[in-house]
Amino acid sequence: MIPEFDDFVTWMYVLIDDIWQQIGHLYQRPGPPPDCSDSELLPMAIVGECREWDTETTLLGAWRTHPHLFAILPERSRFNRRRRNLAGAINHFELTSANADERDAARDLLIDKRDLSVIGDKGFISEALATELRQQANVRVLTLKRRNQRDREAPEVRRIINQVHQIIETVNGQLTEQFGMETNHAHSFWGLCARLYTKLTAHTLCIYLNRLLGNPEWLRIKALAFPT
Repeated sequence: MIPEFDDFVTWMYVLIDDIWQQIGHLYQRPGPPPDCSDSELLPMAIVGECREWDTETTLLGAWRTHPHLFAILPERSRFNRRRRNLAGAINHFELTSANADERDAARDLLIDKRDLSVIGDKGFISEALATELRQQANVRVLTLKRRNQRDREAPEVRRIINQVHQIIETVNGQLTEQFGMETNHAHSFWGLCARLYTKLTAHTLCIYLNRLLGNPEWLRIKALAFPT
């Protein structure tokens, strides 16, 4: 548990800055560096999603009440533009349209990984995909079988998959209720992507922080200085 908001921001800043030091060179741009650095703007955006500050006006207004944390704030339109430009740095997810084949997204995400066992729902059942991932990356895709399939999964596999499904349902609820995943204020496709990436990454970093702190109930992210 992190009882103080300042401590939560510090933890998140350090986590994000450590990652930024490894990838920041990929996002270099001409001209002098901005007064508000990228490694400051990123935690501003990500922590803002944790606090449900889901518009630039609300977010920047809230940060003005914490000048000891971020002394220099960008202008609203500049913040929005810079966040869109940094969307690739924020992101480690694959967004697809609702009518896309999710197995194609799975292939894109997994083909460059190695030696994994990955759990998916029945929508990921594909012998061709399973064979390709197994042969090229030693990635094993575990799914529950359809009722008309002859071979059945082992009871232990079914138990593990059901446990993961429960976690997924919890995460989906948190993204909807705490991070406002179904509500956005984007005016463009890339603005939408940037906002969704920020919400997803904020949730992921909260879980990662709970794990670093040794919290056994790592899905209880509201204990991380969230509003009550």
